[in-house]
Amino acid sequence: MKIKLSLIILLMSVLIPIRSEAATVIKNIGINITELKVEPGTVYPVEINTNIANCEIIEFTASKEEADWKAGNKITYTVKLRANEGCVFDRNNMRISINNGTIVSQTINSKNITIRFNYLVKMTLPAPTTIYYEEDYLIKWERIPYVADYEIKIDNGQRSVVERVSKIEFDLSNYITGSDNELTCSIRAIPRTDEQAKYMKASEWVDGDGVYIAADNTVYGSFEGSGNNIRFKTDDGYATGWQFINGSWYYFDVSSNRAFASSWQRIDNKWYRFNDHGHMYTGWTRDNGKWYSLGIDGAMRTGWMKEGRLWYYLRADGAMHTGWLHNTDGKWYYMGDDGSMFTNRPTPTGHFVDANGVWLH
Repeated sequence: MKIKLSLIILLMSVLIPIRSEAATVIKNIGINITELKVEPGTVYPVEINTNIANCEIIEFTASKEEADWKAGNKITYTVKLRANEGCVFDRNNMRISINNGTIVSQTINSKNITIRFNYLVKMTLPAPTTIYYEEDYLIKWERIPYVADYEIKIDNGQRSVVERVSKIEFDLSNYITGSDNELTCSIRAIPRTDEQAKYMKASEWVDGDGVYIAADNTVYGSFEGSGNNIRFKTDDGYATGWQFINGSWYYFDVSSNRAFASSWQRIDNKWYRFNDHGHMYTGWTRDNGKWYSLGIDGAMRTGWMKEGRLWYYLRADGAMHTGWLHNTDGKWYYMGDDGSMFTNRPTPTGHFVDANGVWLH
């Protein structure tokens, strides 16, 4: 009897298949391109992820390195996804969506998907700077890179209007209707065309009140040229040497009359740095991955420097020192990644420094 029962059970196991759990079928996938907001004038870096938990991105590449991106560039991404264990992609009815991108092509099998899509590089425009009144009601500002147009918002207490201009100046006199009027204005940079508006966002509004007055200038006239060919024409010729113009210091070469720009310059045995517009830098500035400190007068600092409660050491070439420092007094100090000296604590290398920053050994 036991033998017959065993045979029946064996027969049933052959005739009736054992039920297995079915694979989870993935029919929809969304790819998110998240733009990380950074300081105006810098293109947005992006992060790429998927909104589906049953698969993962195993690889993605871009047609251009992020460091080389410029606003308006079309970047082609190739993204590869793999279904998790126990999951398969629906090869025939798969729906793929890209947030902030456009699909170029897709290849699908039950376990892997390869998607190519385009992304348009974006940025927020920097706000206008060096705003000043050249005359009572003629307001001017510095031209913003990438920008052709600006909006100026004007309120005279009776009406408020927004004007669009392409010049870097605006005459406010038409908006004064009486001697008792209080006029306020704000300015922002905007994309010039609808096409630019797809990848450039307007800057923040900048208040036009309390700006630099041209009366503070050391010389009067008008700028000519750009880049390394900036000159300042006056009634008597061209400006030379140090000049304070519209809120910034410039140095005009005495032989060429051109302002130093986009460079370090040694003037009267001191080093100064000037930006693309010829403005002298002050404070902390970074160049080729190294940090430098420039005084209120713009001169590059060297040696020990205290800022607030923190000490820094600037090498003979002006670069901020990090890591161990063997000082001329024969003592060892440790400067953190941000350049500030460690005190009363162990260093990352496990050595203790005292309240003066000296390594106790």
